Amino acid sequence: MHDKPEGVAESPVVEAPSVSKVTTAQQSKVPNTPPNKSKKMRTILLVIVGGLLVLGVAVAIVYFMFFYVSKADYKSAEKQTNAAITAYHKIDDATEEWSAAVADAAATDRDIASKKTAYNDANAAYKSATSELADMRALKDGKVKSAYDAFVTKNNAMTANNDSMAEAMPVLRTMVVECNNADTSGMDTSDLSTIADAWDKAFAKCTKAIKDLSSAKNVDVATVGKKLEQYFTEMRTDIVALQAAYIAKDEAAFTKAYNAFTDVEDKYNSDESLKNVKKHQDSLMPQTELNNLLTVIRSRE
Repeated sequence: MHDKPEGVAESPVVEAPSVSKVTTAQQSKVPNTPPNKSKKMRTILLVIVGGLLVLGVAVAIVYFMFFYVSKADYKSAEKQTNAAITAYHKIDDATEEWSAAVADAAATDRDIASKKTAYNDANAAYKSATSELADMRALKDGKVKSAYDAFVTKNNAMTANNDSMAEAMPVLRTMVVECNNADTSGMDTSDLSTIADAWDKAFAKCTKAIKDLSSAKNVDVATVGKKLEQYFTEMRTDIVALQAAYIAKDEAAFTKAYNAFTDVEDKYNSDESLKNVKKHQDSLMPQTELNNLLTVIRSRE
């Protein structure tokens, strides 16, 4: 070895870092992870999951409150619908009995008043029973609701008809009494020269009552009134023709007028518009819709 020149400093000896030292140095340069970071993320996750759980519970609550229909709900609806059906039959019977009494000229005012009271009671009970149908929880069921809506539409029509019919009953009664009590004693068949005046005197109150009937709010009652008014007018026209033919001793004209007069009753009985009155009244009855509602409810139990 050569000796180092004088005056030259000896180079320091640099030791290679050991593996353990490199690892320690590198670790010192990596930022530390906050100790609560994973806990915070876990908390957020739990909050989200908890929120979804709460949402699910809320949805379930809303469903059970507003949409779920239990077997007990259907049973309750069946019971209420049966009550409405029973009430319907009672008001139907009461209506028929009251109407029959009003149309019976021999019926007493006391009898008619009794039938009217029975009708009013049955009507109130029916309206109460049908109004309670609206509170059925089974209406949350779409099929039940559809059947119920069909009933409501028909029932509203019947209720309006019944109310206006009840309002017209006094006028109907007046017409029955006045026309039945028409005094035809002045119509002397042995001398027909004054029969037209005798007709007017006998049926003055009757024709007035018929005219009042034609102004009733109930459309079917008004139709009957107008038809009666029409046919009474025709009969009076025939009576006037009969009188004129009698005075003129025109046998052919007399026979023609007489036949026309007697034909009026047949025309009235065969009048299609009057037959349609009954058909219309029958069509307003909600019995079919009530029975269908009951059938649908039972099918869903």
